[in-house]
Amino acid sequence: MDKYDLLIIGAGWHGLAMAKTYLHCDPACDLLIIDSANTLGGVWARERLYPGLKTNNVVGSYEFSDFPLDPAHYGIKPSDHIPGPVVHQYLVDFATRSDLHRRLRLQSEVQAVTMTSGELWRIEYRGTIPDQRNTINARKVVVATGLTSEPNMPQLVQQHNFRGDIFHAKSLPTHAHGFNAATKDIVVIGANKSAMDACYLAAQRSAPSARVHMLIRPSGRGPSWMWRRQGLTNFLSISRLASTRLFSWFNPNPLASETQRLFQRSWIGVLICGLFWTLLDLCVLVSSQYIAPGSRTSLRPLRPRYSTFWMGNSLTVHNYDSDWFELALEDKIRVHHADIEGFGEDGDTVCLTSGLEIVHVGIVVACTGWKTKSNIVFDPPPVLESVDLKEEALTRGAGSWSNSELISHAKEKLHSEYPKLIFSGRRNQSKYPKDPQRRLYRHMVPLHLCAQQQHNNLAFIGFPQSVLTGLVAQAQALWITAWMQGRLRTPPKDARSRSEWAHLQAEYHRMRHLGSAFPDLVLDSIPYIDLQLGDLGLSSKRKKGWLKELLGQYGPQDYKGIVDAWLKVRDNITELI
Repeated sequence: MDKYDLLIIGAGWHGLAMAKTYLHCDPACDLLIIDSANTLGGVWARERLYPGLKTNNVVGSYEFSDFPLDPAHYGIKPSDHIPGPVVHQYLVDFATRSDLHRRLRLQSEVQAVTMTSGELWRIEYRGTIPDQRNTINARKVVVATGLTSEPNMPQLVQQHNFRGDIFHAKSLPTHAHGFNAATKDIVVIGANKSAMDACYLAAQRSAPSARVHMLIRPSGRGPSWMWRRQGLTNFLSISRLASTRLFSWFNPNPLASETQRLFQRSWIGVLICGLFWTLLDLCVLVSSQYIAPGSRTSLRPLRPRYSTFWMGNSLTVHNYDSDWFELALEDKIRVHHADIEGFGEDGDTVCLTSGLEIVHVGIVVACTGWKTKSNIVFDPPPVLESVDLKEEALTRGAGSWSNSELISHAKEKLHSEYPKLIFSGRRNQSKYPKDPQRRLYRHMVPLHLCAQQQHNNLAFIGFPQSVLTGLVAQAQALWITAWMQGRLRTPPKDARSRSEWAHLQAEYHRMRHLGSAFPDLVLDSIPYIDLQLGDLGLSSKRKKGWLKELLGQYGPQDYKGIVDAWLKVRDNITELI
């Protein structure tokens, strides 16, 4: 049976960052990366790319600090949104430069991770031979599967009547050819980024007589915000907002400094923050032409229901080759605020809850997100989905305090510091179910493993959503490396403190982003990276001068060399966790 020092599950951005960082700090480590896909890249694996897929980020903001993405080398312009094939090739090149290919095992789906009596993890996975389970052992495991592993496919009433194709957005790469010259209408369920992409792709490729129908759930969160790169929104891009320290001052966040929290609680801080979000709403509404006189009234069904304050990472950047909204104005894309009630017996009619019937439909695309539960079975369970576990399991990592007490304490603290957030959050979330929240210390380590200080052998990387993917991946990879080696400068505190931190963050992100099941960083990205660098004994201030620190946009170049900087202080850390 194969035995490794470290097994990394997932070969996307975070899995590759984890492997490269750990090997940099421990070159003798026997490391294996395992992934179920046919190629590396995670969401950017070759087989998951569909025509027209691009990043929300532009060149220069979506790369690793020590491996710049040279636009000339990849045949793109410095101001471009990066095409999917370029991202895939960049990650392949990064793996080549870091000598990771020989440590990679693809087409291998991990199904179970079990702790043995010898304090080794036994990993069972399914390879290329059907129904055959393979087994390997590892001293340490890092889960880097992220959020997009298993599609959430809805069960549609009378689906058996439909004679056309029904598939999830994950299958767009293999089904996109079905849009080519399609003469029947196409229905897209959802209003998120993948739904916008699917509508655009279908409208561009189908016959002139075909219509694309976007279905938006009346009970859901509504259309995603669409940011155009024009006017103020070209300057105030979501990437700039997320990577500039100044804007974190306008965001209520338990990770903020005491000075920031005092500002946010003061009357003038409340006034300035409220004004900032109101002006940002107006800026995006005007520049994206959600509000405009005359002929633009047909865009009103696409107007987001909530302020940009609540949007989180559920946003869309207009990175298309032509105007998406023009397709709606030309009636090529029709927007309906309704659910599917059923399918007609004729085989191609879709009946909506609004009473409308869409006839002659040939394709239904479900852009309905991903399951929040991991498809990997852990034994013992790592206390990920707190609402699904018994109270006894939860208290293992919380000392003698119950889960309900910790949640109540977290809510009281949030209500005390951010009363307006709690009030508005209750109003906006009243119709949303409470999804499972991941209660992990620093969003990476299960609480019960923190309590057992000698078992630094399981961590999760890539669960927080962030526009600054590369920067967060690097910081998490270095933090996990230090934690697994027992070399954090600021180790986890007592069980109560760790549990309070995890529960406070879980409740904050649930309230802050309308029931999100995962940490949704957005404007919290830089403070979150600061926190990790502080634990590592590194300076979080990466720019010269307070003005640049406050107003300058943070990018990959600002974090270049942090691994080597940590190695210089590592040997001075004597306290083991």
